[in-house]
Amino acid sequence: MSSADKTAAFAADPVAYEPQHNGWCSYAVSKGYGAEVDFVDGWSVVNGKLYLNWDAETREAFLAEQSSRIAAAEAKWPELHAGLLDGSADMYTHAGEGADISHPQQLN
Repeated sequence: MSSADKTAAFAADPVAYEPQHNGWCSYAVSKGYGAEVDFVDGWSVVNGKLYLNWDAETREAFLAEQSSRIAAAEAKWPELHAGLLDGSADMYTHAGEGADISHPQQLN
């Protein structure tokens, strides 16, 4: 597939390429809180959908229980998303871990 083909596929359906849960850690979402992600080692594709996670270890835990984690994340996402928007949700960042990774999502 050429770059032009990939560009056209993306242009035709950009939503298909968006990470789940607005790019928040899917494992964390399944537990009811927000967490930043590791874009290098924390990603996986399950059933054609992109899931991001805190780090490689969390990604592996997510994948080991993917069906239940995805179901839990989907159930908890609406309330968590509202909490992230209004500032009431618990959220964990890599800044406290000393890593230079930040979440790209603008919550406004």
